[in-house]
Amino acid sequence: MSRPAVSTHIKILATAGFIIIEAIGRERYCSLHPKGFKQVQAWLKYFDKFWLGKIQRMDELINRKP
Repeated sequence: MSRPAVSTHIKILATAGFIIIEAIGRERYCSLHPKGFKQVQAWLKYFDKFWLGKIQRMDELINRKP
């Protein structure tokens, strides 16, 4: 991966709030920003509930005795 490509990806992650960039001298250090993942976690939780309900219903239908 080229240096400009890495820079582009880092900028996107920083803009989205997933990482924090800290400049120390000429170097830049990136670290994860946990709060940036809360929106993703909430989105995933919605789909977890959705699919869990569907899978449980399918299990009931499959295991229903005639």
